[in-house]
This record gives sequence, structure tokens and C-alpha cells, in this order.
Amino acid sequence: VQLHTFNSQLAHHGVLYLLVVHLIAFFPFFLVNILAGLTQIPLRTFLWTTMIGIFPGALIFAYAGRQLQSMTSMRDVLSPSIVGALALLALFAMVPVIIIHVRKSYNNNGNI
Repeated sequence: VQLHTFNSQLAHHGVLYLLVVHLIAFFPFFLVNILAGLTQIPLRTFLWTTMIGIFPGALIFAYAGRQLQSMTSMRDVLSPSIVGALALLALFAMVPVIIIHVRKSYNNNGNI
């Protein structure tokens, strides 16, 4: 029963699940790849969600890494540029949650 519920949820919200997992970058990508391969998510969907999902994080991590080059002490970790990069990463991780919230509020109001 739980597997049926999981597969049903994945069929309806699989794209958002994949985007969230890639945007947050909490789970190792090899694990996400293996688990996605065990589902019925189409390869095309997996590919485009992976590309979109990892791109913002890659840009932000590259920017943060560039900023870390200029560090001379541990205090520099709290510099505006590094804090800004980490705030951007958190914002991108929240995008799918915001989308779900907006959709639910529109659906509750009968606009969509």
C-alpha cells in the first residue's frame, strides 16, 4: 500500500520532487540517480529536471568558491559576498516550495 501511494505521488509530483532534490543538493547525486532509475519517471523528464535543478546551485557554489579564494581568516566567512551566495542558494532551494504554495492558494481561490 505504501509503495502504491509513493508511486502515485511520484506520478503526479515527480517533476517537483526531482527539482527539489537537485536544488537542495542535500542528497548525493549518485543516490538520486539510482533511486530515480528505479521509478517510472521518463528519462527525458529526469534529464531536464537535473539540468535545471543543478544549474543554479552550480553557479552559486562556483561564486562562493571564488569568494573563498580571497579569505584571509575565518571571519571572512561572514563577509557580505559569501553570506549573499549562501542566501541565494537557500532562496533557490525554496523555489519549488513557493511554487507549490502559490498553486495551492490559486486552487483554493478557484482561479486556476
